[in-house]
Amino acid sequence: APEPAAAEPAAEPAPPATEELSELEKKKAARAARFGIPLYVAPKDKKQNDKKKKKKRAERFGLPDPDADEAKKKARKERFEDPRAKEEAAKKAARAERFKDPAVKANEAKLKARAERFAPPS
Repeated sequence: APEPAAAEPAAEPAPPATEELSELEKKKAARAARFGIPLYVAPKDKKQNDKKKKKKRAERFGLPDPDADEAKKKARKERFEDPRAKEEAAKKAARAERFKDPAVKANEAKLKARAERFAPPS
């Protein structure tokens, strides 16, 4: 009976030389070499790449700019924000200040004076 030919090992793709490979990355490289496929290395700045892709796609299809949408959302939030919410928050802060323990107020004054005394020169 003829002997089956030994499978020649596939050429290993060169792993990144500048970075230390983690255990998982070593396993991925070994698997890629075993099946003879190139080793995929994910880009480090994936979020930045995604933003660029989305912006290019928006330009290509004439969609509005996502960054402009954020500015619009912020402006709309400020325009339609409940005015009473700010007043109520201010009232609560004033009330908390009024009912604060006098010893805490004295301690805050000491801490503030010490911070001014030992603050690094500007």
